[in-house]
Amino acid sequence: MGHTESYNHYHDMLENVSALYKKYNMPMERITEEIDSLDKFQVTTPLIGEFSTGKSSLINAMLGSDYLGINLLPETSVPAEICYGDKERAVIQEVDKNDGTTRAKEMPLSEFKDSKLSASDVKKAQIFVNNDFLRTVSTVKLVDMPGFNSGLELHNRAIDEYMPESLAYIITFSARDPAIPADMATFLRELKLHDAPVYLLITKSKSVLPKELDQCVARIREDAKKYLGMKDVNISCTNAKGKPEDINAEPLREILSEIEGKSQSIFEQEATRKLKKYASELAIYLETSIREVNATPSEIEAQEAACARQLARLQEKIGAAREDFSSQIDASLSNFRARLTDALNTESSALENMIMNGSDVKDKITMIVRENAIVCMKEDFSSRLKRYVERIAEAVKLDLSVDTNLQLNAEQLQIDSAIKDTIKKSLPVILSAIGIAVGGPVGAVIGAVVGLVADIFFAKKQQNEKRRMAREKVCEIIPSVTEKAVSVVGEKIREQVDNIGAQIDEDVSQKIATQEKALADLKERHAEETADKEKRLAEMKSDLATAKQIMQEEA
Repeated sequence: MGHTESYNHYHDMLENVSALYKKYNMPMERITEEIDSLDKFQVTTPLIGEFSTGKSSLINAMLGSDYLGINLLPETSVPAEICYGDKERAVIQEVDKNDGTTRAKEMPLSEFKDSKLSASDVKKAQIFVNNDFLRTVSTVKLVDMPGFNSGLELHNRAIDEYMPESLAYIITFSARDPAIPADMATFLRELKLHDAPVYLLITKSKSVLPKELDQCVARIREDAKKYLGMKDVNISCTNAKGKPEDINAEPLREILSEIEGKSQSIFEQEATRKLKKYASELAIYLETSIREVNATPSEIEAQEAACARQLARLQEKIGAAREDFSSQIDASLSNFRARLTDALNTESSALENMIMNGSDVKDKITMIVRENAIVCMKEDFSSRLKRYVERIAEAVKLDLSVDTNLQLNAEQLQIDSAIKDTIKKSLPVILSAIGIAVGGPVGAVIGAVVGLVADIFFAKKQQNEKRRMAREKVCEIIPSVTEKAVSVVGEKIREQVDNIGAQIDEDVSQKIATQEKALADLKERHAEETADKEKRLAEMKSDLATAKQIMQEEA
């Protein structure tokens, strides 16, 4: 991100805390990484639309130069991430077909524009442009997604890979053809389930008559209400080609500037949380050092033993809560199984008709699975996850009163803010992981079950017999798909829950380790001369005041 006033403020504050960490010989690796990560902060804004809507042309018009290729075929389109960079270049993430890993290949922008990238060989392209406007929205990464004609997998990637870090989606419609096709309607319904903010843009507005443009706006407004539940939505009109006076990319600039403002707020909240975390650990070290400055070696050893006891108790409580939560996961998966079975049964007649007509049912079934997984995660699992994290937090708080020799308090552990942050970040990650995982395994099950669909379609049998064969296939698909989906969703939930538990465990352990280090340092300096001890004590009190002042920092 650009070095804004906000960036410089938090960078300087973290540097100040880092200097105190170094002064007291506290571990530097984590805080150094946090300082470096400030430069990398960005939020994502995917630009979505049908193939040939004019998304790339609109971005080129906004930037004032043709950085992106146009007139590409759907199968040659890959996601292109555009953001500010001092050094102009393109970085292509090529896919190794043997193991699925990616490797970065850098090239000049002129070479990138003329390159024909294959979606099967390239995961995405990253484009860095030294542009005055992009410099003003340096925390925003605009993603030019392949058109909806490029296949369901690419639509799903727009959600699965970008949802956790996206502030909003920009949906484009051509003034020449504002109709919402079935695949985009499905995508919009899923965006609604995610509660994702959406902006709407009309492209090629000068290619139709004013009356036709008014009709286009009215139709999109009606569809936005139908598919997204958006009332009185603002719809802006853009135009990327034609006479200079006809070109208008200002609405896109305005949207990105608005997102930049929201992004800065998120950056400040993230930076404040990190700053308080390290200032809190510093305060733990200094408070322990000041409080026990006159303790004897045997008293310090007793405190060290108390720290070890507390850590063991907390780890045991966190582990017990994690074990108990396993039954909550099972209950949530049971609800998902029932919900998905009902949804597939409701669509069974439609699936039968598709099979009889020789249509591929994979995309339809995959979307049914995805939509029901999202609803179940939001309505059922999220509340269970919240109670689980709160239970761990309560266990930690209660344990603090068990050993009165310790002075580590709940405020220093930042448990309440940890709960909110954990819940906020975990659900999008779980949903994204589920979305990525569902396509492959579920698709494989569908492929195995309906492998003989062509036989049904071409069979020289009576219509009733074909219907019977199609019904048998659907009856076979529903339980097979349901169990595979439940397995995939369960696996991803458990992975993330383990990550949450490990994160809380690590945070608690780190703070207790900080107190242990303070005690160890005191024991080492026990024989220090009185004058040196008093000087050091005065410095620590001054530094503690600094740490506490930082802990009061508000975003």
